[in-house]
Amino acid sequence: MAKLSTTQTFSNGDQVTATTLTNIIGGASIASDSVDSSTITVSGSGVLSVGVVQGANIGNGTIDTDNIINNNVTLAKIEQVNDGKILANLGGTDPANVSETLLVIGGSGSDGVLFDNDNMLDNDSTAGGSATRGATQQSIKTYVDSDAVKLAGFTPSAVSGGVESSPFTAERSETITLPNGLVMKVGAIAPSDPADTETRVDFSTLTDGVNFPNAVYSAIITSEDDTDAISAQVKTLDLEDLYITHTAGATLLHYVIYGR
Repeated sequence: MAKLSTTQTFSNGDQVTATTLTNIIGGASIASDSVDSSTITVSGSGVLSVGVVQGANIGNGTIDTDNIINNNVTLAKIEQVNDGKILANLGGTDPANVSETLLVIGGSGSDGVLFDNDNMLDNDSTAGGSATRGATQQSIKTYVDSDAVKLAGFTPSAVSGGVESSPFTAERSETITLPNGLVMKVGAIAPSDPADTETRVDFSTLTDGVNFPNAVYSAIITSEDDTDAISAQVKTLDLEDLYITHTAGATLLHYVIYGR
């Protein structure tokens, strides 16, 4: 079938002249047989028109980023993902194609953006590890409300000294240092003589042999005797020692001193 049509016609025996050749060229147009009448059509005047190019008529790799109008890729045209998953690159490779990953990691593992672990113990900091993920609101609240946080800073980081003899009737001393810097010295001391009315607690001579390093705040004093008529109180207190005034006859003077 003809691919071109022209207004010039010939019959048997007609002579081909310059004029007829010019008529052929001047009156030639593309015939409808030359197009698929879908993607490309021919109008009544022989003009080509391009319709919608789609499907198999678009070659692979022929459309690049510059040929996509900004903001024209709608959500409906983006690949669907499963429930509870998002598209991300969390594999430790830079750069890389995105892939489906969990929004929330369960109790362990690294496949996810948020880590739901109430005790906050996971510490996988390798590429893609869960320690580099965010914590869920539920995990944060549970951890903050837990004893691990409530008791933080109150578990002694160091204890020195201790009971020097048993039963608890003799002199003894102990220094307790907490992680927040608080230092407590607790113990008991006997007056050198039953008739004494002043007794010194020399921190450098106690079992731990350590003075308060920075500051001393207060002391609580109680006395031990057979009559319950002995009184005791702080006379002076500094980084190095405590002086206690008391009535005569005290068996032991018990103390709790706070500092840092």
